[in-house]
Amino acid sequence: MFKAFVSPLAPNDLLATVRALSDPDEIDPGAATFFPGSQALVGRFTASHFVLQQRPRLPWGLWLLSPAAWFRPFLSGTVRPHGQGSELQLEGGASIAAKVIWALIFLGTAAVGGVFTVFSYPTNISFDPGHSGARFLAGLVLTGLVQGLLLAMPALGWWLTRHDLARMANQLVQQLSLREVSYRQLWQEPQPVVPTGSG
Repeated sequence: MFKAFVSPLAPNDLLATVRALSDPDEIDPGAATFFPGSQALVGRFTASHFVLQQRPRLPWGLWLLSPAAWFRPFLSGTVRPHGQGSELQLEGGASIAAKVIWALIFLGTAAVGGVFTVFSYPTNISFDPGHSGARFLAGLVLTGLVQGLLLAMPALGWWLTRHDLARMANQLVQQLSLREVSYRQLWQEPQPVVPTGSG
């Protein structure tokens, strides 16, 4: 998700309002939802940037074991001055690190399963030819099942959190008096007015 907004609020005021709408992104094992506070949003802030996530809806022990935690979306915002107010650019999606790690696990499973299945076949056919074909097929099927499970996890994570980005963005739009603009409008320089003479 990539969206741009303008707001009548000054950049510092806009960031302060976003901070007031969220709880700090700090781990609190004593809290039922892993984060302190009770706001719907949890965020990290710097001078002109913030990263928000939706507060978990499950107890944190179950949440950490769920694909909803592994592939949860983050809403990243950058605030800049714009005229008499400010400009807010929002980007959203799951963590790049989570995607890369999961892709490496998927490729590693395919490689290890394939290599083990292929290289065990000559041994099986030499010492137990009656079962070598069945074991070869079982190795391929098992590798395929594990890969299918690894593909299902991100899909399940997306399904469980599919409305989170829209929910977070809508909350910001409602609370910050944001007006959505296109990036072209945002970057377009004002055109000089050419006077027209009469006669």
